Amino acid sequence: MAKVICFLLCGFLLPSCAKNEPAAQAEKPTGIEGAVNSTWVGGPQGRKPGPTHPEVGVDVLVFQLDENQEISRVQTDQQGRFKLDLKPGSYRVRTKGGAPPEDKEEKVVVNPGQLTKIDFTFFVNVP
Repeated sequence: MAKVICFLLCGFLLPSCAKNEPAAQAEKPTGIEGAVNSTWVGGPQGRKPGPTHPEVGVDVLVFQLDENQEISRVQTDQQGRFKLDLKPGSYRVRTKGGAPPEDKEEKVVVNPGQLTKIDFTFFVNVP
């Protein structure tokens, strides 16, 4: 009986564990993550940018680099953060609905097994 158990462990279970190790490395997240924030500037004293505040519920849209068709979209959470799984490639990432109602856009390159970080900050002018 002990020989059968050893045979099962050595012959089937242990090699399958070793085979899964590279698969686990290949399953690292690939895509983008970041945050959308706003800060106040201006005012009577020409105030410099102050602390940032998270922008909640801002749409983050993704387009192939040279195309106008949207391929993915997500909204920022309560901390102004977002995360999207994407295939490796080049993209345009656009916000829609930030503090001042203006869109911001950045180009990003997504590499296999990596999350590319991209942050957006809106500067809100105070009279």
